Amino acid sequence: MSVTCGRSHGARPTARGSGHHGVRHFHGCYSVGDDTLWGVNRRRKGAANILTALKSIRAARPDGAPIHIILDNLPDVLAAQRRERARVRSEKGIRRGGRPLSTAA
Repeated sequence: MSVTCGRSHGARPTARGSGHHGVRHFHGCYSVGDDTLWGVNRRRKGAANILTALKSIRAARPDGAPIHIILDNLPDVLAAQRRERARVRSEKGIRRGGRPLSTAA
């Protein structure tokens, strides 16, 4: 005998929700010569927002001086750092938190 609860499983939200809740993108610029940082937080990532940020950077330097731009993806950098720390811990034979790996019994 099978029992159903009478509600469709398709109506349930996914485990991660919408997947975009709380995500913000920071477009910023640091002027080495002026020692100033400015930028804007955006709700969505997109070519138009990136282009607007780059135009504001150029507008900040109307003298036509060269500008060096680094487009970085912070989550990828953090993931690479986590992988490296895990590799080092594995080589040293320690767990997270500094506990030694136990040997198989």
